[in-house]
Amino acid sequence: MGFRFRKSISVGKFGRINISKSGIGYSVGTKGLRFTKTATGKNRTTASIPGTGISYVTESSSKKPKKYVYKNSKLSNNEQNIENKVNTNLPNNPNNDKKYFGFTKNQLLIGAGVIVGLSLIVGLFGNDPKIEEITIDGSDVTLDINQETKFPYDFYPSSSNEEILFSDCDGYEISLDENSKNIIVKTLNEEKNCELKLSSSEANSNIINLTIVDSVKKAEEERIAAEKAEQERIEAERLAAEKAEQERLEAERLAAEKAEQERIAAEKAEQERIAAEQVAQQAAAQSQQSSNEQYTEPANNGVRVYIPQSGSKYHSNPSCSNMKNPTEVSIDEAISWGYTPCKKCY
Repeated sequence: MGFRFRKSISVGKFGRINISKSGIGYSVGTKGLRFTKTATGKNRTTASIPGTGISYVTESSSKKPKKYVYKNSKLSNNEQNIENKVNTNLPNNPNNDKKYFGFTKNQLLIGAGVIVGLSLIVGLFGNDPKIEEITIDGSDVTLDINQETKFPYDFYPSSSNEEILFSDCDGYEISLDENSKNIIVKTLNEEKNCELKLSSSEANSNIINLTIVDSVKKAEEERIAAEKAEQERIEAERLAAEKAEQERLEAERLAAEKAEQERIAAEKAEQERIAAEQVAQQAAAQSQQSSNEQYTEPANNGVRVYIPQSGSKYHSNPSCSNMKNPTEVSIDEAISWGYTPCKKCY
């Protein structure tokens, strides 16, 4: 364990400078391919398939064994040549490993070169552009529990490497597939709502409203509601039938009462009519009788008249109106029988 220091600085779209306790390193590349020069002088090349976790790394050292010769002026040329051969594989000269501010001379020279090179790259390509617009392709949707779906998205400018953030919703597992540019949404086993959106430092996407509905629970609720509605319909029909039957019976009762009242009134009217007719007949008979009696009051005793076989007139002449076989009666008898005098012979 001990003190550590590491700082990474992005330079442009493709470069990064790494400063650590061991020295200065840099890396150049993009997603899928990157070359790294470590602070210890190693060269590392990384090739990967983004989004899969598969990568291939090669690493090698750029340092080569150095030959150090310690010259001795007292040796002859032949002796010096022999000693040079002997010292070929000796350790590095300590004077060449002297450090300045914790870095060797070679590391400082390499770092300076990297900074100059990356500065040139920055000058050529400029800084990483900010995302100005983000769009999610989709509309509001209702999902079942434990369901997975995808929403394509896009942003402008497409060359930007700025990080895109997504909304965190309770009841959902949301992730971004940067290679296919898809938002992967997986619902959990709770009914929740979510406003799905993406954002960067300067842009926000459109909002997609997500709703989780338990289809099994919903189907059961719909079944219960349908059964309840059917029961209510049957009960309403039963009540309506009972009411209609009561109204029919009441109407029949009222009609029967009315008919009975009309029958009684008709009978009463008929009785009154018959009684009136009887009174009228009696009055007429009495009037006729009074008339007959008044008419026969003169001295008709002994007067004989003739009445026909058919007819209502009595005659003083037996041959009046060509009567055949008339009957001779007293005038009083003829009047009492209802005969009236003939206008021809009376």
